[in-house]
Amino acid sequence: MSTTSPEYTPQQEHAQPKREFYAVGIGASAGGLEALEIFFDNIPPLPDFAFVVVQHLSPDYESLMGELLRKHTQLSIHEAEDRITVEPGNIYLMPRKKT
Repeated sequence: MSTTSPEYTPQQEHAQPKREFYAVGIGASAGGLEALEIFFDNIPPLPDFAFVVVQHLSPDYESLMGELLRKHTQLSIHEAEDRITVEPGNIYLMPRKKT
């Protein structure tokens, strides 16, 4: 890359290439935990997939979904937060008590 390009920044020299992957969105009702457990029991750890799980819950209900799903998958589980970078090989859950 030429350093004379007007778009060039020094950080570009060290930037890692973006890895392509699939982001899978899964929606569930309040009673959907069993279906999610069965789903994650039956898929292998997929390194090219990220899963984003959104469950419909009362805003004052503190979900234990992360702790419960850990028994059904080898993938890492994270609570989603603003500006989080979604990475393949991970599961992202709605934050607890999200209002």
